[in-house]
Amino acid sequence: MRVLNNLIETEKAYIAGFIDGEGCIRIEKRKSSSKLYEFDFEAWVIVTNTNSQVLEELKSITGVGIIYIYKKLPKSGNGKWRPCHRWQIVGMQAKDLLRAIYPYLKIKKTQTDAVLNFPCSVKLGGHKMRNLQFYNEQMQVFLQIKDLNRRGIQGGIKWIN
Repeated sequence: MRVLNNLIETEKAYIAGFIDGEGCIRIEKRKSSSKLYEFDFEAWVIVTNTNSQVLEELKSITGVGIIYIYKKLPKSGNGKWRPCHRWQIVGMQAKDLLRAIYPYLKIKKTQTDAVLNFPCSVKLGGHKMRNLQFYNEQMQVFLQIKDLNRRGIQGGIKWIN
């Protein structure tokens, strides 16, 4: 597994700005191969942009993640949408990146707090070791971040005078 490059402060601030503006911080839930628990969880950081060069630069600076064309296109539109690219960092690499840029995040600090406090499963002999309490803690953080990332108006309309 690749390790996050040492980043200088300006790089950390630049990446944090990109993630605040164009990124998504979440916990991914997948069907588990374990018979004990229904799901496995993993931290994800995703930045989506139509400019693949800027994502290549982010990957080069950090040394982590993958870039691919995101094929899911909006249902509306006139068919002239440009291809969308995605830089995706998962697992401990995602947590390491978020830890490094944390002081510079503004908008997505709450999601980052939840991910950094997310209990990670320990692998022993190829199997993830956890108990029911640990699994329930993971599910709670997953639901918290899912709620934080919900689209639309949250908590009703707030009037500003």
